[in-house]
Amino acid sequence: AGSVTANSISDDLVIENSAGGGLTVLTPDANDGRISIGSASDNIGAALIWNYDSGLFTIGSDKVGGQTVFTSNNGNEAMRIDASKNVGIGKTDPVHELSIATTATSGPALELQFDLDGSIVADHILGEIIFSGNDANINSSGGGQADNTSIGAKIVATATAGWDDITSNDADDSPSKLEFYTQNA
Repeated sequence: AGSVTANSISDDLVIENSAGGGLTVLTPDANDGRISIGSASDNIGAALIWNYDSGLFTIGSDKVGGQTVFTSNNGNEAMRIDASKNVGIGKTDPVHELSIATTATSGPALELQFDLDGSIVADHILGEIIFSGNDANINSSGGGQADNTSIGAKIVATATAGWDDITSNDADDSPSKLEFYTQNA
């Protein structure tokens, strides 16, 4: 690998090669392949698990109250999933199911974009936010959706005409409308 030494915080097992290197865990399709990380208090505190048959890759804390953090840019926290399953992007203490914080002075903190292959025409839906609930009683008596999920409200962005070359930055670049809907029970 050249002139590199493993960091002392994780140098008990080092796999080194002068070309590509790796570690492989192989199991039957129906069984989990697992890398577990533990301590004296908990022999499985966190794990990476793959199951071929279910197609599920699981990563996370196996400790009650544990959290999972994803980092980027040299170890800086980018996203956190706390013990209550709240997700924070740019926030270390999310208080809602999704909390987004940004230090950007321009541009959106959240963007919803449909990929329409560059050909946006009138009546294309550009994005939707749906606020829904699950109440089997409302659905059975009110004729709601069969999957027991009712749409309480939604916001829809729709193109009102075709979009021209947005690089020219003129007034008709992105004609659209924003509609708000509610459903009465």
